[in-house]
Amino acid sequence: YPPTYRDYRFGCWIPNGQEKGYKPFIAEHDERDEKAMWFAFLDWCAKLPSEFSVYHYANYEITRLSVLASRYGTEMNPDLIRFRNSMIDLKEIVREHIVFPLHFYSLKAIAKFLGFKWEGDVQGGGQSVFAYEQWLETQDRSILDAIIQYNREDVQATAHLLDWLRAHAQREASFRPPYPWSK
Repeated sequence: YPPTYRDYRFGCWIPNGQEKGYKPFIAEHDERDEKAMWFAFLDWCAKLPSEFSVYHYANYEITRLSVLASRYGTEMNPDLIRFRNSMIDLKEIVREHIVFPLHFYSLKAIAKFLGFKWEGDVQGGGQSVFAYEQWLETQDRSILDAIIQYNREDVQATAHLLDWLRAHAQREASFRPPYPWSK
């Protein structure tokens, strides 16, 4: 949340296992809620299986994990270190290996191109910040629920991209001479 530099939401999509589904972490009101959210996340990390992968898109998540770890003195938390070491940036994989007919390689652009749809009232990060301001002013639970839905859809979009990569980016697609465009 830019006015206070506070984090108010993040979540994980768990595709299988005992906790299958969306795992939200929400700071509803103030710094105390952010701290509680952070330590709830670390407690959850401690319960993760011995081997796992965390797929994310771009470096935002890594940056925010670093900020929160620094803010609460948990940079050396072994569960956080294990979590960070298991992170795989899909944006780097896409950037290095896939060409989409798009001007921008944002998660929103790629996921929409691949058929994913955000269905909630909150459709982007800026709208999420605005909705959070409204939530703080009104305490209208439907606004907070819309923010949570947006975050859930974002992590589902990341999973959608990962599923697409696993299904379609496994084959090598290259041309050998004579190239069809040089005739």
